[in-house]
Amino acid sequence: MPIMEAGMFAILVGMAFIFMMISFKFGALFKLFSAVIFFGLAVILFAEYDVAFTSTTTSGNTVIEDVRYIVSSDNGLNMMLAWIFIGLGTFNGFLFFIEMIPR
Repeated sequence: MPIMEAGMFAILVGMAFIFMMISFKFGALFKLFSAVIFFGLAVILFAEYDVAFTSTTTSGNTVIEDVRYIVSSDNGLNMMLAWIFIGLGTFNGFLFFIEMIPR
């Protein structure tokens, strides 16, 4: 299975939640950013990417590759997270469009 680095995944999830929290104070554009990031993460997880930390150690002629899975497609956790991200993206998109309706 293809692997997405856990650090990049954590940064994107953190940015999405920070944008969502900031949007309640500063405006609708952050809701749109948050929705796009959540939908992007959901697409990555629906594509059955595993989220893992990887490291490669070279000792002489020996190469040791260590992979520590955080979210694996084997146990179905990635699909559950993907649906949660779809829900959060839909929620933020709905709030964005509600704010854009003129009153």
